[in-house]
Amino acid sequence: MDADTRVRRYAKPVVFLLCLLPVAWLGAGIYALQSGDMSAASARALGANPVEKIQDTLGIWGLRFLLLTLAITPSLSPGLPNNPAVEQDELRVWLDVSPPPLRQGRPK
Repeated sequence: MDADTRVRRYAKPVVFLLCLLPVAWLGAGIYALQSGDMSAASARALGANPVEKIQDTLGIWGLRFLLLTLAITPSLSPGLPNNPAVEQDELRVWLDVSPPPLRQGRPK
């Protein structure tokens, strides 16, 4: 098993579980509020208006993950800068489509 396979097999689930930490923190706060334990740190973090805090927190974390994925995507492409002509040729090969024929002579 090479290093790339190990990273994909073991690191990927760890990253996905780490991405669930904000939801787990909010869930702990909701559970603490429901049980009446206002001394818990997660319950105090929700504040006086827990619904608004949950919406804000999920929205901010959603934007963070979106920006993170948008920042990582360009680093995954093998050829920098991306050449649209090469990508178009690769797409034609993948779709098994021949390029359009060239016209001979002057256009009418």
